[in-house]
Amino acid sequence: MNKLGPTKLNLTVFNKTVDSLSSAFYEYRKSGDEFVKDSCLHRFKLCYRLAHTSIQRYLEVQGPDNNGIKQMTFQQIITKVYSLGLILNGWKSWEIYRHYSSRVKLAYDKDIAEEILAIIPTFLDELRYIQKLSSHENNY
Repeated sequence: MNKLGPTKLNLTVFNKTVDSLSSAFYEYRKSGDEFVKDSCLHRFKLCYRLAHTSIQRYLEVQGPDNNGIKQMTFQQIITKVYSLGLILNGWKSWEIYRHYSSRVKLAYDKDIAEEILAIIPTFLDELRYIQKLSSHENNY
């Protein structure tokens, strides 16, 4: 809650992007198409950025102690939201997502692309958890 009362976050873009990644990944697993694979990799990166932004924004407007959020490191933010039960996995998983998000531009390397594709199912579970929680609370 902020000083003006409860604030709802609009996660429409986040939700659409997660759905898009899920659809693209399903299509890639079905077809193996290189164009769809590239789409999956870039949607993964976008979903990561939107999740990161949404989590930080949640803490700023809804967090139980939102003082100093801007000064927190990414690891501190993830640790805090994990302790609040707002994400499925803790820092170790998010560190992996972060690492691979920064490697998407190198995905022309087949090995890197395959590594990123291998973590997408786990990442989608994380994103769906955030979606479910946000729709359940109706104010995430």
